[in-house]
Amino acid sequence: MDETKRLSLLKRYDILDTPPEAAFDHIVDIVARILDMPFSLVSFVDEARVWFKARHGMQDNEIVRLPGFCASAIEQDGPWFINDAATDPVCARHPWVTGDAQVRSYAGIPLKVPEGPCLGMLCAMDTKPRCLAAREREMLSELAALVVDKLISRSASKAALWEKDVAVGVAGELADQSRLLTAMVQSSQDAIITKDLAGRITSWNTAAERMFGFAEAEMMGQSGLRIIPSDRHAEEAFVLSSIADGQSVNHYETVRQHRSGRQIPISITVSPIRDDQDRVIGASKIIRDITDQKDSQSRIKALMKEVNHRVKNQYAIILSMLRQTGRTTQNQAEFEGRIRERIMALSRSHDLLVNTDWRGTTIEELVASQIEPFANRERVSSGGPPVLLSPSAAQYLGMALHELSIHSAEHGAMAQGDGLVDIRWSIDERDDGPWLRLSWDELDGPDVSHIVEGGFAQTILQRMAPDAVSGRGRIDSADGHLTWTIDAPLNSLS
Repeated sequence: MDETKRLSLLKRYDILDTPPEAAFDHIVDIVARILDMPFSLVSFVDEARVWFKARHGMQDNEIVRLPGFCASAIEQDGPWFINDAATDPVCARHPWVTGDAQVRSYAGIPLKVPEGPCLGMLCAMDTKPRCLAAREREMLSELAALVVDKLISRSASKAALWEKDVAVGVAGELADQSRLLTAMVQSSQDAIITKDLAGRITSWNTAAERMFGFAEAEMMGQSGLRIIPSDRHAEEAFVLSSIADGQSVNHYETVRQHRSGRQIPISITVSPIRDDQDRVIGASKIIRDITDQKDSQSRIKALMKEVNHRVKNQYAIILSMLRQTGRTTQNQAEFEGRIRERIMALSRSHDLLVNTDWRGTTIEELVASQIEPFANRERVSSGGPPVLLSPSAAQYLGMALHELSIHSAEHGAMAQGDGLVDIRWSIDERDDGPWLRLSWDELDGPDVSHIVEGGFAQTILQRMAPDAVSGRGRIDSADGHLTWTIDAPLNSLS
């Protein structure tokens, strides 16, 4: 690349240090919104600086020309994509990476004029590593073509640069690109509308029709207050005042109103529209429905409260586990082994709950997960009606099933060659509503002295698990036949 020729051509296009223009500003706003990136620029690389004709998200209008990003991108043969700038040997030291902007990814399309050189870049940047999809790269290239066409059309020296027939061809291309931009606006998933400074609607795309329930014909020339809740009308006055002063409003979260009266949480970006004399004549708004995002945030908040509550429950279980296990074990090795097994039992119940987003788990799944490490499935039978346990019930009953399983494997029916375990649950209708009965029966096993002497197992089986579900627990043993039964109201379990 002949840098002297490139810089000379850049000056001939007379673009550096010119005032903002609506066409360029609108393109960077569209890039930022469609790609959902915080920064977008139309940049031109001068001898010692990179100057921004249009910018979205950046405060400064130029930066010193340093290796990396736009300054390096113009030296490439085509588009330049940096998925993680922090690991790029050139970009990692750039102020955009090390400074407040915290840029991590870059997507740039060269602005090549017909004479050949690349004068600058249309680019978008994110604060997290990212790889653009093929369609996103294609869209960015199409918008870069619009920037180049606008650059050509505004150049005072266009007549000297082009013969008449070439100029006619460019005009045709400009018309095609204008139609392309219109098609992109109409196909956008975001509502894109424009208003004059009095707040009257001057354009209304298809996504706006879907989002607010009003057809374009119903909104043209109407006040934008029609979709703004009455208690938020002051917002519109503030936005229009900012636009009249030439300021943009970026990613402002608020609420708008559907035709039906339903309120819609949105994120809105507003940019001034300027005429050829650089006077502000209106506002361009890009509006994104963030209902799903808000719902997700609410679910996450509720889930975090639930997790916090459950973690506190687990702390209580573990503290009791430590105290009781310490009283009944004979040495440190036995103590560590018991604690490890019991924490793993809690972990198995926890895994079941995570797989259902903490909505609960079934008794069948809980039984299978707790006996699996200890039992030969041929010697265990189980069954009962479908019952979904709450997270709290699953944790406490899971610990009870673990204590029964490990006791049976070491001292009970599963320790005997011909011992059997039968686990059953049923629902009984009582005067105060349905109750669940869960029973563990061992056949042909030794006596139960190991489990009734005290310690954590007895605490879980006779007090902690029953109390957690507002129920009653009982252990019986006779002639090698161990039975543990818990009865609890169904509504305290599910």
